Amino acid sequence: MLRTTSQTQIARRLAYPTAGAPPSQHGRPSACGHSQLSSRQACALQFARTGFGNFTRRAQRWSSSLSTHNEDTPAQTKKRTSNSYKISTFKPSEYSVKDILDMSGKPRRRFSFTGFPKSDYEFRYKTHGPTLRRGDVQRIPFPPNSIGIFYFHDRTSVHPVAGDIRFRVLPMDSVKGDASIDTTDLFARGHDLLDHSGLRPWRVSLLSIMSRKPRDLYSFMKAHGHITDAAEMQIQSLRSTFPSRTGSGSKEQIVEQITDPFILDLSKTAESLIFFHKEGIIPSGFPTWQAITKRQRGVETSSGRGTMVSYTGTVLVRFEVIRQGIQSRVVVRVLKYIKPPNPGDAVVQEEGELLKKYNPIDRVEVPWVARFIPKFLTPSSLKLLEEAYIFKGTTG
Repeated sequence: MLRTTSQTQIARRLAYPTAGAPPSQHGRPSACGHSQLSSRQACALQFARTGFGNFTRRAQRWSSSLSTHNEDTPAQTKKRTSNSYKISTFKPSEYSVKDILDMSGKPRRRFSFTGFPKSDYEFRYKTHGPTLRRGDVQRIPFPPNSIGIFYFHDRTSVHPVAGDIRFRVLPMDSVKGDASIDTTDLFARGHDLLDHSGLRPWRVSLLSIMSRKPRDLYSFMKAHGHITDAAEMQIQSLRSTFPSRTGSGSKEQIVEQITDPFILDLSKTAESLIFFHKEGIIPSGFPTWQAITKRQRGVETSSGRGTMVSYTGTVLVRFEVIRQGIQSRVVVRVLKYIKPPNPGDAVVQEEGELLKKYNPIDRVEVPWVARFIPKFLTPSSLKLLEEAYIFKGTTG
């Protein structure tokens, strides 16, 4: 925290970090133009001359950066924890009125967890920017009317690491005075808060919680049964197979079951996905540029040169399989547009149809069909797709 200090005092402290140290008489010319002073001394004096306001803003950014990267002292941790809000449960069936929070307009808020006195965790809505060190990170606050509870959206029946913490917006305007509140009904009538893109729920994935530090949130969820031994084994397997991907799950899309839909930006070259399989967790990029060949205007073959024109828009898709002879081939079906294509596009993907690929030789659109079983697809997940789209209704 910055103290109220005069410009001269600030300049002297920067120039002479050791009390009573005299200025050097043999300093080299500095960036601020003073040959008789050291670079640090001269620039400190320049700060005093050019205005304290600019320096204060820089110092505040440096202070913010340091507080982000440096470890807190025990006293700092105790102070922050004592001022934080408390979460007692992530189970929707167990929350009470005192657990309801107003996150409206707050970019972040610190929490401690019941039963863990020294716990400290920060929930953020959206943070982005070039670097933390430069202090130019933009923190986007929670939207208006973000009144509700954090809860665990449990999908561990699908996979041990499936699930995430979400924020349930509750219809508090329907609560009248001091009347007793049916929290179960209130939760059922609420809705999950969307993330900044507006395309999917705001969430902190269980994979991210188990993969990253600090461990306060992990410890609380482990104690309450949200993290199982089977989940621990999956994470250990991920770390041994993909040691460079131990921090996964915060930005990538997670496909918890191969039949689940996911979002595909048609203009991107690849989509970062993490697949949950019975055999393990596999991070992979879906190569959109291979599935959807860019169209070339005025060129008859793919070897020619011309203006590259890609498909546009964002779509909700899912994997399916079709039968070609005795082989199962993976395809992608477009379910619906989330962001429409550009108005000037001559050819677009069609809702309800298979994802199309442009053939630059014949200048026609043909469904994309994987020639080989993709590396991210395991035998158990391929079997799920076959049961859903090939053998459906033929057995039992």
